[in-house]
This record gives sequence, structure tokens and C-alpha cells, in this order.
Amino acid sequence: MEAVIKKIVYRIAGLMAVSFGVALILYPAHTYAYNYNDIQAQLIGGNSTAVAWDLSCWQTMTANRAAGLNPRTSINQGGSYAGTTWLSAAGLGNTTTIDVAYGTKTVNLQLNSVTFLCSSLVSPDGAGADYPYTNFRVVHSYDTPNDRAPNPMGGKTNWPAMTMNSFRVDSASSTDGGALSLAANQVLQYGRNNSTRYWFGALPFSYTSPSANGLTGDQTIIISVIGRPMVQYYGNQDYCIVGGGGARSSTFNYDRCGQSGSTFTINIHINQSYTLTPSVATDMSGIAEAGSTVNVMPKVKNSGPTNSANTQWQVTQIVVAPGQAVPNAAGGTSPAAITPCGTYFQALPNATCSTIKSGTSVFDTNGNVLSGDPLTTYPVVVGDLAIGTKICFAFSIQPSSNSSDVWTHSAPTCLIIGRKPKLQILGGDLLSNGGVNTSTTNKNIGGMNYTFGSWIEYGIFAVKTITGAASGSAYAGSGLANADNCNTSQLSFTNSGSSTCSPGTPIGDYANSASIPDVASSFPANGAPVFSGGNLTAQASGTYTGSGTINISGGNIVAGKWFVLNAPGATVNISGNITYFNGTMNSISDIPQVIIIAGNINIAGGVTQVDSWLIASGGLNTCSDVVVGAPLSSDICNQALVVNGPVMAGQLYMRRTAGSGAGAAHSGDPAETFNLRPDAYLWASLRSADPNRVQTVYSTELPPRL
Repeated sequence: MEAVIKKIVYRIAGLMAVSFGVALILYPAHTYAYNYNDIQAQLIGGNSTAVAWDLSCWQTMTANRAAGLNPRTSINQGGSYAGTTWLSAAGLGNTTTIDVAYGTKTVNLQLNSVTFLCSSLVSPDGAGADYPYTNFRVVHSYDTPNDRAPNPMGGKTNWPAMTMNSFRVDSASSTDGGALSLAANQVLQYGRNNSTRYWFGALPFSYTSPSANGLTGDQTIIISVIGRPMVQYYGNQDYCIVGGGGARSSTFNYDRCGQSGSTFTINIHINQSYTLTPSVATDMSGIAEAGSTVNVMPKVKNSGPTNSANTQWQVTQIVVAPGQAVPNAAGGTSPAAITPCGTYFQALPNATCSTIKSGTSVFDTNGNVLSGDPLTTYPVVVGDLAIGTKICFAFSIQPSSNSSDVWTHSAPTCLIIGRKPKLQILGGDLLSNGGVNTSTTNKNIGGMNYTFGSWIEYGIFAVKTITGAASGSAYAGSGLANADNCNTSQLSFTNSGSSTCSPGTPIGDYANSASIPDVASSFPANGAPVFSGGNLTAQASGTYTGSGTINISGGNIVAGKWFVLNAPGATVNISGNITYFNGTMNSISDIPQVIIIAGNINIAGGVTQVDSWLIASGGLNTCSDVVVGAPLSSDICNQALVVNGPVMAGQLYMRRTAGSGAGAAHSGDPAETFNLRPDAYLWASLRSADPNRVQTVYSTELPPRL
């Protein structure tokens, strides 16, 4: 079969090089059995096969005549018939590749055979073997199939003698073990047709896959057939094609003939059956900061049993204005003409859509890229967007199944532009009887990765692990390039077994017995007047006490005035700024100072400055607008707070949402700043028992600060 096809192709190629110098030949009108489309559908190789056969016949006759053979002998010896036997789909003789559904068990086939009458045997008679290739009986590429009725049957020069072809099947098998309905004693038989030069025969049968799952992948089926061929000529004379045996009269006794075997192939193509579902995820959850980098991860699920067709895809970014709805937030489908950013996710002025990456790929049954453009993780730098803006990512594919050409869009995965508030402690250390855990922000600025976070100017002492917060002012200024826990922890104390640090070394877990100093004992409350609340501006200097809830509305403390509230069982609410006189002072005694000692201290969200010592045995909350633990947004406590003075608390609730802006200049802006200024030391020294000295309580050797 394969050899025959290759031979046909070779002859066609040879024919292409022939030039006859004839532009157009007109033939008498005639109508016969098969037209161009008929032969294209039924004959292996189509009309080109007939052209190649007739050229070969004519060339053979011409060579035979040149060798001195008479016309009839020249025709009989290679110039009369051509033909072949092949395998095809049932009812489709020229279909040697069959498309079937995934899992098909049985495929209907047919064994085909054809005898082609060369130009010497079709009407009219009398030309013998001597006529030009341009003769109207010859099949040319420009007049295929040039079907004509055979000449009368008989022994004259141009009369065909063949009347019948027969092939009895003895056995048939498939090399892959598939079952065949092609059984012994079935006969492929066909004969003379008085209205056409193409004599076709077909023997239908079926092939059944040996797999319990049926046909699940493209494959070539190889079928071997063994049988006994015979041919009949006029006068009812039967001849064995193999094994001789002489002519018999109309017996078709196949057993007297020898066997012949042939191998045939048929190609099975599994029709694609797939459904692709796109999805997208990010490496962030819920919140993203302006200028940060988010990794976008598209994914495909293939719920069908076959690989996909060539599929185009797009990863898109949709930016939605604060307070506005995300267009097509549930995802879905759209016609092929409505692309993701064309109109589907675009809804100006509320949303703008841009393409992050696009490509064309074939996906396997696991949803992985089999060929075409790779699908990977795409880093996206978040723009300088307003707080509350949604930045969403979607993944779209087209077509998403073998039965539809529509776009299928994932539901967008959205992040809200927000802040990771930062803390700064100036002029002192941070001591914690627990751990220290603060968030950091990573941004790519000018092609370099910078980290912004909370930082303490000097040391950090923590009984448990320190995560995020930097000591030694490491994050001060415009962030820290290539940050790790070593270069952010040079003044963070840890019980290390090595003198060197590695990026994986845990920091903290530094045992210390420090406790909140007993400041209250220096300002006895016994006999002190009760302060029930109000503004501190007009309050006289001295120590006060109180209980229950005490509301301080703020105040401006003038030079030379000091105020101590020693109310360890009270809850103090600060609703306005407390500020110190900021003009020229002539002595330490002119330094104003406020000390608030309470069980709990709450600072309202509108307060931006508290010049005071804050000492709370319970908790210190920098945002009393909502209860501790309630969700925060950029609209709550979004003003930066500065506390100028020592801060000591059982629990410190830092709940401001300010700072953490865009760009290198503002990414590290703090929400809260605790500033231990020298004025607190100077005033405290004045209040000490011996005004002439400042006593060292304890000392610890620190590493050099570069």
C-alpha cells in the first residue's frame, strides 16, 4: 500500500516536468459515470492517480512499439490496465485517516480495489498503440477524470478482455490485537462496468480496539490480509493470479490458486475533546502597597480526555477606581470578537484594562503547556495608585473547548491598594517581654530591591523572636537594599552560639529580667488632688490622681509647668494634642513635662502629637476610634502620631494606618513615632533626689555602631 502510494507520487512528480506545448485541447462532449469529485472521493490519491497511471500506460506502449512489438502486444504488455488495493474508511475510498471520538471502540473500514482502463481500451476503437499523448482518450491533469465507456469486450486491438476481479479472504489480523470482522471466505469481487473506465470494488468490515478504554490516542492500525486472487476474461475464463493452474471455465475455484498476502494501514485520529478552565492567583492576599511587586500565576485545568487545540491566551490587569465595582467580577464567556481588554474587562471611567502577557499554546490533559508559548509566573509592579484602588488580574483563553470558539475568562483575583503601617522609635531602645513582629514592604526602585519597615534607632531586646523590625536604624531613610535578618539586626540582641550571622539565623530570644520601672512611686498619689478630666493648658503644676475614666482633651504646656497624673487604676482617653512650649528656655526648670500613669491609655485617631510620658500597666492603644481587634481601613486613624516621651505598657496596640506612601521618599513613612528626646532626661535629672548627678542603673556592652 505504502509502496504503491509512493510510486504514484513519484510518477506525478515526473508528469509535472512534462511539457507538451499544447495550450488547450477541445474534446467532444460526453457524460460518463464519474466526475472529478467522484474520483477524488473514491480513488486513493484522487484524480492525480489516474493521470499517473495513464501516463505510465502510454509510455509503456510507446516503448513497446519502439521495440518492434505489434499494437495488441504493446497494449497487453503494460499498456492496458492499472490498479491497486488499499484500505480506507467505510464508504470513503480516498479517506485513509479517520477522525473518531475519544474512546471509540469500533471503526468501520473497507478493503478497496480498482481496475483502471488505460487510454488504449476506451472508445473509439482503431487507434491501436500509436497515438500521441495529447490524444483525447488519455487522462491529463487538465481534464481529469476524463471518464469514458470501455470499448467492446473481446480480442481486438483496443478491446478490453478483462471482465472480473476476485479476491477470497483466507485470514486477516491486526498487529495490535484488535478484532476484525474480515473473516475467511469473504470475497472482494468487482467487474466490468460498461459506462466507466474506473471499475471499483469494496469489501466492508470493522475493526474493534483491544483496549477496554477504546481508542484514546492517534495511532496507525496495521492490518494483514492473506487470500487468493483470481481474474476472469471474456469467454468466462478464470485465471489464478498466484500459483498458475491454467484457465478454468467459470468455476472460481479459489483453492486451486496460491495465496498472496498484503499489509494495509489506516490512520486513526482522535477528535479533540477537551474543556479548559482558566484561573489566576497571586502571591499576595487581600492587600498590596503602591510600588510593591506582585507575582501573578495563571493556571489552566483541562477536564477533557484529549490535549487542546492551539489556544490563544491573555493575562490581564484591571485597575478599578476606589469604591467602584469590578467589571465581570465572576468571569464568564464572551464571543471571539470581544477580547479581554477590548471590552470585556474595560469599563471606563471606573476600570482600565491592560495586557500583562499573551501567547498561543497547546495544553495537555493536565493543563500544562504541551507546545507553543510557555505559561509562567509574571511579576507586576503595582503602580502609584490611590489607597482603596483595586488591582485585579484575570486569565482568559480562546477557544476553551473543542465545541466552542468563545473566550472564557477567569474570575478576576483582586488586591486592594493599602498600607503596611510602620513604626519608628527614636532616641532609645525597644524592650519586649514577648516577641517583636512587624510587617515589611519590598519594592523595586530603579531596578534594585529595597525593603521598608519599622525600625528602632538603637537596640531591640526581646524575650521571643524578632521578625521584621530593624535595629540600629537599618531601615532609616530610603529603605535598605538587599535586606536580610543580619544587616537589619546589628543592634538586636540574641543568644547566639556563633560570632557570625547567616540570613537564616533567628534573632531575639534574649532573656532579660527587665520590667516596667516604678515611675509612680516617684510621684505619690496619696493626698494628691483629683483630676477629673479636661484640658491641661490651665492646669497647675503638680501631681494629680483619679479613677474610673478620665478624658483629656489636650493642652499646651507652657514653660516651667509640669503635670503628673498618677491614676494606675483609671482609663485615660486622650482626644486632643498635648504639646510642650517650643520657645526659648533659660534653665532646665523651664522644661515643660507631662507624665500620665494609668491602667489603660487610649489615644483618639485625630490626635497627631502627644508630648508626654505614657505609662500603662494594661494597654496603650493609638487608635481608640474602634475597639482593639476590629478591622481597620485607610479611612480609620489615618493620621500619623508622634509621641515625644518614654512609653511603657503591658500591651502596645499600634493601630494607626498612616504613612507607607509611594516611592522611595515615602515608602518608609511611619504611622507611629515614639521619640525619647533629651528633654525627658534633663527634666528627670532635675527631679532626682541628688540634682548634681545622674546615676547609672546598669550597663551593657554594645557592638560598635558604624
